[in-house]
Amino acid sequence: MDLRKITDLLQLTTPYSEKNLVKPTNEASKESDTKTEENGLVKQVPQEELFSWKYTLPPFNLPKRILRSGFVFVFLFSIFLVLAQEWLFLLMILGLVFILNLLLKTKNQNLLTYKIYNNGFDFCGTFYSWQELTMYFYYDGAVDQLIINSKDPLPGRIYVYFNEEDKEKIDQLLNQYLFKNLIHQKDFYEYIIFKVKPYLNLSDEK
Repeated sequence: MDLRKITDLLQLTTPYSEKNLVKPTNEASKESDTKTEENGLVKQVPQEELFSWKYTLPPFNLPKRILRSGFVFVFLFSIFLVLAQEWLFLLMILGLVFILNLLLKTKNQNLLTYKIYNNGFDFCGTFYSWQELTMYFYYDGAVDQLIINSKDPLPGRIYVYFNEEDKEKIDQLLNQYLFKNLIHQKDFYEYIIFKVKPYLNLSDEK
């Protein structure tokens, strides 16, 4: 089942409807502008591409001191489970460690793609019409990131990376369709992160 249909049923997202669509200008564009789903709802699809760019995220590596601390904790906890003869719990812990290690060593797809259309925004292959989005603003403390808010709780916020040479073009296009907020409006999670971040040291430096 499509995830969007599930979130529609849970009322976390707004079901697609005819009134939210931009009417096609001619008969030939009707088939390309909209797509009818199995439940009869109509979803808007990309129309005319105005600008696109790509951004490569640097690989994420956990600091060595955190890896060492985690290894020591898992090792001592595993000994405790062996002495307690909790074999099932031990297998679960070792399985989680194996999966985590596999994820850290696997090369992630760090290449992000973005596209701006005259009727919406494409975030790494997921299309959002302008009717589904509200405003955008630049992320505090980051020179290469902005946030686009959506009307629905899911996704809520779209974190977009950009290259410095594309910033002016992106800002000009987004400002035509969305409200630009000059202040970074922090949600609950970001508020906690900004409060805790100064006390966290995720580097290998002492």
